[in-house]
Amino acid sequence: MACTSILRIGGPPGSETVISIIKNHLSNHFPSQSDKLQITNKYFTADVQFLAFHEQKEQEQTLNLKEDGILIIFPSDAHIDSLTQIHDELPQDQIGDTLRLCISTSAKSITVITKEYEDRYSQRVLWCLDRGYEYVEVDVTEKGLTDGFDEREKDGFARVVEAMGGTVWSSAIMAAKNRTVAQTLLDHCEDEVGTKEVKVEAADSTNDEPMVNGKECERQKTSEVSDEAKDESVLNNIEDVMKQAKTIREASKGGQLSDQERRSRAGNAAEMLMGLLDQMGFDDDEDDGSSEDE
Repeated sequence: MACTSILRIGGPPGSETVISIIKNHLSNHFPSQSDKLQITNKYFTADVQFLAFHEQKEQEQTLNLKEDGILIIFPSDAHIDSLTQIHDELPQDQIGDTLRLCISTSAKSITVITKEYEDRYSQRVLWCLDRGYEYVEVDVTEKGLTDGFDEREKDGFARVVEAMGGTVWSSAIMAAKNRTVAQTLLDHCEDEVGTKEVKVEAADSTNDEPMVNGKECERQKTSEVSDEAKDESVLNNIEDVMKQAKTIREASKGGQLSDQERRSRAGNAAEMLMGLLDQMGFDDDEDDGSSEDE
């Protein structure tokens, strides 16, 4: 049964304006209706609904809802400790771990890196690492909300949109290409077996070929379903590796890792990512392309 992912959104007192700005601009990137977004990419489509902290749904409405994540949004001049009470007071069943972003907002871009800024940045990154959040700084000016989408390594609001679009939500329904392969093969097998059974019944009722073909079709169907489950698992693992890489980058920027530690962790993450891409068949695609060129 299809479900809807719940994304909790809120912040300390005084954050209402920036929360509204972030929500409104997210609806410019994803089809929306009321407080619900539809997130679609080449792998899946998911329904994600915003709910405020502590907001409750009627019991009959909660059956198909899944707490998937949280956005804590606050003005950049707020102290990070003001978020501790908010985090600690959230009911555990409202803290999803599919996506957790801690978003600092300001009405201007940072042009000069001061010692005060570096200390504050490090403190916030450490707070987020301790509680399982990714820290993102967003410039909420019109320019800040539209810049950076063409960059390979995104920051600011572009990173928020990227994270929303790349998260494998609990409500995700796999794209038709991935979802229908098994069903198409099953239908084909059933047609083949049904035809052969009719022919065999008319010719020789002792011939066991239809049963053999039926078992073969079942094996193929099971294999395709397993492949689909494997692809979904690999996508989840890729997302975890990307989160790990982002965490390494933040810790490095905050001076929490030495160059040697950063290189070692980044190397491990890269190896994991390459292995996952191999499982998704990217090497096979490249080989096919090279053979076609020849």
